[in-house]
Amino acid sequence: MGNDTQRIEKALDKDSFALASIGLGLCIASTEALRYSALWRISDEGALDVLLIKIVSLTAVFSALILLSKKPSFKPHESTWMLVAIALLQTIGFAMQISATLHPVHDHLFTIVQRTVLESSYILFIAFASFFLGAKLRAAIQALVIGIIIAGTIQIAIPFVSFEVASALILLLTPASCACLVLAVRKQRASDEWLETLPENERAEFDDAPSEAAPLTRSSDPGSYRIPLWQLCLTIALFSFIVSAIHLQWLQAQDGESASTIIQICAGVGAILAGNLLLLARNSLQGIAAVDSVRLLVLPIALATLYVASLLSGALIALSVIPLNITYVAVLFLTWIIPFVYRFKRTALFACASLFLAKKLGVVVGLGIMRDLAKGDADWIGTTMIVATLFALIVLSVMHFFKMGRQEPVSPRGKEEPAIDSETALSLACESMSKQYKLTKREGEVLALLARGRSATYIAEALVISSTTAKTHVKHIYQKVGIASKQVLLDIVEDELNDILAAHGKKSIN
Repeated sequence: MGNDTQRIEKALDKDSFALASIGLGLCIASTEALRYSALWRISDEGALDVLLIKIVSLTAVFSALILLSKKPSFKPHESTWMLVAIALLQTIGFAMQISATLHPVHDHLFTIVQRTVLESSYILFIAFASFFLGAKLRAAIQALVIGIIIAGTIQIAIPFVSFEVASALILLLTPASCACLVLAVRKQRASDEWLETLPENERAEFDDAPSEAAPLTRSSDPGSYRIPLWQLCLTIALFSFIVSAIHLQWLQAQDGESASTIIQICAGVGAILAGNLLLLARNSLQGIAAVDSVRLLVLPIALATLYVASLLSGALIALSVIPLNITYVAVLFLTWIIPFVYRFKRTALFACASLFLAKKLGVVVGLGIMRDLAKGDADWIGTTMIVATLFALIVLSVMHFFKMGRQEPVSPRGKEEPAIDSETALSLACESMSKQYKLTKREGEVLALLARGRSATYIAEALVISSTTAKTHVKHIYQKVGIASKQVLLDIVEDELNDILAAHGKKSIN
């Protein structure tokens, strides 16, 4: 039984991070493309055999991934054959969808195959999660935010191009996402291999193991707030069930023209707004307490409010898609981040695969059951199910909230974190940046002085080096960080400093 509570976080190469973030955005866009109401009319078919086949196929594939994830050596992001298979299946699925849109097909078997293979891109989330699980929590959050904004932008842009162009773009989403991940892995591997070529004494300068006071380490001791994985999976599944059920409310508003376009644009706007909200709150969302607050209180209340709003009619149905997509992103965020902030007996990848399976099953079951109930005279049963699920989630959330309030988290050393002053925090921020951008020891010393507003002349005198050498070090720092001015460097240092101050309960610098 693998326990990865001691997993080491390392900084990602900036090119590798950029490629992986773009790939994640394309992956999100690919999983959402079937819901593009401006491109094709979303089917309201809820046949039981389609539902069962999708559940069985998803469970089988994810079960295989879950079993493989028990092995620490299993890394889906490095499995090129799996990425190629996902890209191929998803492309076939969208090709069938495009064909059915241009030439309607009434073959039930065709529908079953199409809907089943179109679920393959969801597995791609596991590969991206595998890539980021070894990185810092902040990098994982930023990548998800970038991905959500990219996906939302694509969703808004699709209605403004022709069907042919939109179809070609959608066919390329998953292959391009897989290609980005493959390139990101190669870039990171090249960076790691370069590090291995350094002498032992120089390699220590680039050691990415977090220090005792590192600001971005996991936020809770393994012994604190023990929550069984199955409970978290059930919570995610119930959230997804309710979101998908509310999502069905606007299906009847589609007209294949202006209303469908407005619905899709509102959905994209909701995703972009959610991404920007996460961006603003990224520093606060790195602790287990903040994640628990979203999971236990904020999300159930938001879902209850959304459900009441979804009962309205007219143009308000389309507008309700904006908060609906914000809530959908919140569920995706929880599914993504839980393996980073909670501790389990199994590996984090095992938890990740289990959570994404729970999320997808919640969506599939929610859409399948609620569609059937909405067709007949038993729609009151669906309403009762949603209200009962919301009530149960809110009651459980309140109970868990008070239970956790009686359990104070314990630090790994069994004592409180020591207080930290601004000067020490600034030094730690510079050390964190030195490791993140692979600065040499001398460049780290120069960075510490630059962060304090010192000039090249002052740095040369303080380090007893020539002015030319000092300027060369400054130039190398700019190149490694990827900036062109001192002010941008100071802004980055300030972000790191605020992270450290926040981790120690201090106010951020304005």
